[in-house]
Amino acid sequence: MNPKKLFISYSHADAALLQTLKTHLKPLERVGTIAPWFDGYLLPGDDIDFRVRSALQGAELIALLISPDFLASDYCYEVEMETAVARDERGEARVIPIIARECQWHSAPFGRLLAVPTDGKPIMSMQWPDKDAAWTIVAKGIEAAAKSPVASPASSQGEASPASINAPRSSRPMPVVSPKRVTDRDRDEFKQSAFDHIARRFDDSLAALAGDLSGSLRRIDANRFTATIYRSGSKVAACTVWIGGGSWGANSICYVGNDSGETNSMNESLSVEDRDGDLGLKPQFASVHGRSAGMLDADQAAEHLWAEFVRRLKHN
Repeated sequence: MNPKKLFISYSHADAALLQTLKTHLKPLERVGTIAPWFDGYLLPGDDIDFRVRSALQGAELIALLISPDFLASDYCYEVEMETAVARDERGEARVIPIIARECQWHSAPFGRLLAVPTDGKPIMSMQWPDKDAAWTIVAKGIEAAAKSPVASPASSQGEASPASINAPRSSRPMPVVSPKRVTDRDRDEFKQSAFDHIARRFDDSLAALAGDLSGSLRRIDANRFTATIYRSGSKVAACTVWIGGGSWGANSICYVGNDSGETNSMNESLSVEDRDGDLGLKPQFASVHGRSAGMLDADQAAEHLWAEFVRRLKHN
């Protein structure tokens, strides 16, 4: 069973509660039941709004960490919660309200949904003298939701695609998933489209660097680019990304940790994989966020290679 993507929506005022939730969910993450995501996974240079919205649209489970600060936050309420409830109503995701602190949540759009812990009693209230018991009920509820199928949308006619809903003006289109009957042309077009998307994401992230960091991207040709990050003018990270061919990473997008533009070695290879007619990219050498990586879409592949790229910053 592939892990269910879990988006955690929370107010930064509840960061300590988020850490406790993560602790109680770690056993589920370790055995591959869930793959949590929250804004702590953002990387330097990321378009924050675009990344959050993309993760929210791709999640199968959405946990709302409810508190007075959550309900008071315009972004939590109007962007994350309202999008989550709309996806729940269309049968695209399951929303799990976690009542962390006492607040007036019953009249909110998610108020009709079964909340955790039991009877929606706030975890931090006196009704739960043993907080670990409450958090354990929350974790068990998320585990049960992860093991249950997410209902299919009743109808998609006349609806915008998930990727287009609430998309920021600065977002770029992502490669379209291939049809069920996959041909060699489908593979080649998916690979080229994914490569171009990765190049755009690197270019945007490099342009967003600030302070003593600056970056540049050089397109060598249609199938290859280099990226470089400087700190106060000194090179601190570099890479070359290219579409493989011949004996090196055929049918793959390849990565090496230098900006020479040469393609005679690699540190990572993302191979084009076909899973029941759906195309994606499979990392061959590395893991994603410390766990074995499954099939990635183009945006996740860009994040994976960017994480490898900026990892060197910690050592320079």
